[in-house]
Amino acid sequence: MKKLFFLILLTFSFQVFSQIEPGIYTSNETWSFKWDENGYEDDGKLMDKEPFFIEFNDCGLRLYVKEGDVGEMFPAMYIKNMDGWEVYCIHPDERLEYKDGHIMWFFNFNDETGYYTNSTEFKNVKKVN
Repeated sequence: MKKLFFLILLTFSFQVFSQIEPGIYTSNETWSFKWDENGYEDDGKLMDKEPFFIEFNDCGLRLYVKEGDVGEMFPAMYIKNMDGWEVYCIHPDERLEYKDGHIMWFFNFNDETGYYTNSTEFKNVKKVN
């Protein structure tokens, strides 16, 4: 029983350390992509080069344009580290992945193909606070 309890604590401790560190991040490049039935993305299109902010906290994340904005809050839950990508589920059925200053936000899941049909990608993500 003690070994089981220790393994559970060890598992939770690794999960805490592998998540995105809470704080405020900024990105200056936002892209939009469409995915086909095979799960491959198109060339994408640049949506915006204006900086905006992403706040990660215990409840999820918040997107906003400038300091003082309320922005939009998205409840999120950390799932796991998959090949170096920190994976979150976003309520109700979206997915967010983060790795090396790159955030990929997948949405519009297609039950027939098993793939998301759209993603928004934030590049040059840096922590500011």
